[in-house]
Amino acid sequence: DFVTQYGIGYGPLFALFIGGDGATTVVNYVLFMSSFLALFFTSAFAFLRILFNSSSLAIVIALTAFFLQFHTDRAFYDPSSFITRYPLLILNIWLVCICVCKPSHIIPHIFLALSLAVSIFLNTETGILQLASSGIILFCAQKHMVSRVLKPVMLANGTALLFICLAALLYGTGVFSRAFIIGLFEPFLWYSSGFGAWPINWEFGWEFLYNFLSPALCLVAYALTTRCLILDECTSIKARFFCAGIGSFSVLSLLLTIKYWNMSISALWFVNSLSFLVIFAFWINISIRFWPHGISNWSESYSSNSQKLKRDFFYQNSKWLQFFNKQKVFLLFVLVFVANDERNPSDYGMSAYLNYRSFGNSVFSNKPPSCSEGACVFPNIHKTDIELLSKVKKQYALTPLLHNYDWAFHIKNKSTSYFTFMPSAVLFTRDMIDHAKTAKILIVPRDNLNVTTELRNYIDADFIPSSVSCGLSRNLVCWQKLTD
Repeated sequence: DFVTQYGIGYGPLFALFIGGDGATTVVNYVLFMSSFLALFFTSAFAFLRILFNSSSLAIVIALTAFFLQFHTDRAFYDPSSFITRYPLLILNIWLVCICVCKPSHIIPHIFLALSLAVSIFLNTETGILQLASSGIILFCAQKHMVSRVLKPVMLANGTALLFICLAALLYGTGVFSRAFIIGLFEPFLWYSSGFGAWPINWEFGWEFLYNFLSPALCLVAYALTTRCLILDECTSIKARFFCAGIGSFSVLSLLLTIKYWNMSISALWFVNSLSFLVIFAFWINISIRFWPHGISNWSESYSSNSQKLKRDFFYQNSKWLQFFNKQKVFLLFVLVFVANDERNPSDYGMSAYLNYRSFGNSVFSNKPPSCSEGACVFPNIHKTDIELLSKVKKQYALTPLLHNYDWAFHIKNKSTSYFTFMPSAVLFTRDMIDHAKTAKILIVPRDNLNVTTELRNYIDADFIPSSVSCGLSRNLVCWQKLTD
């Protein structure tokens, strides 16, 4: 779904995983996503374990975020592509923490710029969000005003330079054109103009957590951590590392909140929940450790040995606090079971996860998987379909194929799409159809199931079905331009 990813990197990357037909490609896709999932959440656990000095808290955050990636019972729509939109998120924040702890070392800054450049290359929007978050934290971590300005500027310039070099390496000198820059940022205008927007649901309930409480907690966490960095109150390496990590997650959460407010469906909050969960864990921990005494010099105390808490007089004489401290790691996991959205009803969290064939499904549920055959993922392509496409390919070269599963036909026929990117199953933009209407021949489904009524009505004015032009197949038919 390149409309929501809108980056230029995954095309050439996933080209390496395209098989000889739809079935092989889907298997490769599953392996591709599974590998990404394993790598992302393993790195998340490793980093959070260092950040919070707690294996149990780290694994609960990672598992909660993992299960919230499931938000539908439709085959291959889950888990969410959050991990492919933020593939280097953990690495970027890790490098920011190192840069804050070692401000005079140039190597971590170079690696951070390279990692951010790759992030923008893979996904323009999320890469820029991570660049902004990194720049803000580096700004706060510098002692002198000149350094505060220079560090973010140098990071942005270095990232831009490495991004252009990477893009030019794969796409050639066209990346230096004005059209490339416009195309790179054009999707921002789609979504900022209201495309796919949902109004905020102000009903009191779980929406209160998503709409108000989570951004408020992130804002205060950002204020606390950046204050310590700006005023140089974090004197130890551990404290600076901790403040940089929490600060990065809080800034990113606030940026994601702006995106969520534009498209206020709970599923969007769920799949982007990792950074929010980190901030929730921060506040749960800080409330236990410092509630009796206030949060004076909290950063140094927080990053020190957590065993000090058990020797605290108040802690020893409060059974409620002891119980809460033992059970705190499980509070976040509740979201996996209560995730829902009345305005956009679907399975979410654990209930969605159990729809899929997995180890968890076999242990905890007898529910059959929602998809066990290839027919629910890609169409049954008949040999006559390939004969038709091959004939058109020889006669007309590139020809628009307007089909929800156009990718499967192109893979089987070893042909190139007429469009700049492959449309998603629900979207053909007006510009794409105007571009398609410049062709003499269109290929569309014989039925109405794999192309929307609006799309068919739009092309009816200029094209008519014509099996004479290039023939007829089991699933496809040619439409010829009226003027021809």
